Amino acid sequence: MKKALSLILTAVMLLSIFSSVPVVAHAAGSGKCGANVNFSYNSSTKKLTISGTGAMWNFIEDDPGWYDYRAEIRSVEVGTGVTKIGDYAFAYCENVTAVSFAGSVTNIGEYAFSYCSSLQNITLPAALTTIGQYAFENCSALKSITIPEGMRTITTYAFYNCTSLESVTFPYTIRTIEDYAFTDCNQITDVYYQGAEGDWKQIVIGEDNFYLKIATKHFEPTGRGACGTNVDYSFDSATGILTISGSGEMYNYDTN
Repeated sequence: MKKALSLILTAVMLLSIFSSVPVVAHAAGSGKCGANVNFSYNSSTKKLTISGTGAMWNFIEDDPGWYDYRAEIRSVEVGTGVTKIGDYAFAYCENVTAVSFAGSVTNIGEYAFSYCSSLQNITLPAALTTIGQYAFENCSALKSITIPEGMRTITTYAFYNCTSLESVTFPYTIRTIEDYAFTDCNQITDVYYQGAEGDWKQIVIGEDNFYLKIATKHFEPTGRGACGTNVDYSFDSATGILTISGSGEMYNYDTN
């Protein structure tokens, strides 16, 4: 009797634990991929659509509901209201050639597009503020990338081994490019910076970003730029007004 009771209690405990863990059925044409986020897959068009509000779940490599047919997917559309692409969400979707984002996405998780080896171009969402580590690792067909205004840091290994990457465009808001962010991106020839050369020199560029450092730089002063870690400036040529905004200290400058 005691043994039977012990087995029942153990079963109840296990049920209570696993009932709190998100479970996504594999090979389903639709389902949940976040508390308020859903997915649907059209096998005719081979398009995966993410819709809803808020963040996607973070996944381990074989967790998403679309994992079993990840090699079939050709395009991904993330709808308005979704704010985060979960870790590993589209990793190993090796035949995806097109991704579209709604403007609401602010965070792309770690390994989110890792090994999407057919993805040649991607337009990052305008509201983006965070790109996770290894987010675009081994996107070996990616030709160019434009980092949206508002981004301040490119995280370590974010674009690791993107061996076809030829050009990168950075906004004036970038302050730090971390170690290994563009390691082994040996085809980078051009870097476009939407600011002045002096502002570019203030950016902290970490170790092993060799090809980024030696690429030809193109500066496009816009009257806006960085003058501190969290401080920006803007100049209105019509009124002659220089505005300093943000928080914390400005950089120190010499007379040159």
